Amino acid sequence: MTHTDLAGLIEKLEGAEGGSRELDADVFCALGYTVKTFEVGPALKVIAYPPDGPQRCEVGKTHVTTSLDAALALVEERLGADVIYHMGRIPPSLIEQGDTGHGYYFDLPEAEHVSSPNDIHATGHTLALAAITALCRALQSDTVKGEG
Repeated sequence: MTHTDLAGLIEKLEGAEGGSRELDADVFCALGYTVKTFEVGPALKVIAYPPDGPQRCEVGKTHVTTSLDAALALVEERLGADVIYHMGRIPPSLIEQGDTGHGYYFDLPEAEHVSSPNDIHATGHTLALAAITALCRALQSDTVKGEG
């Protein structure tokens, strides 16, 4: 996983209007998983193998850009089960006129679980997208800190 991989993924996630199997595959690839994709009828199936072992993610757990449960499971897997986060809907009155309409936020306050001393903040069209974007920002911050 490199800073460039995560920066490109964050840009994709921020521009997405919804999750997709393609985005799921991109997330797992950027996080260092071995990813196998194949078409089952009109749908794309994603199987992700963690970098530290031969076991694979269960199929439902790979829906990280469309399922909040799967997204939170990945956040906790990567940042620890004790990670603190805040999430919710952004009130329409706070969304700037002409904004793309990111209606949800996901925050990792003080990000103690990574080497960044700053809060990690992300928005998205869905809570799952916002959560995965925040995870990528936290990991990117940790990668940058580790490189510097």
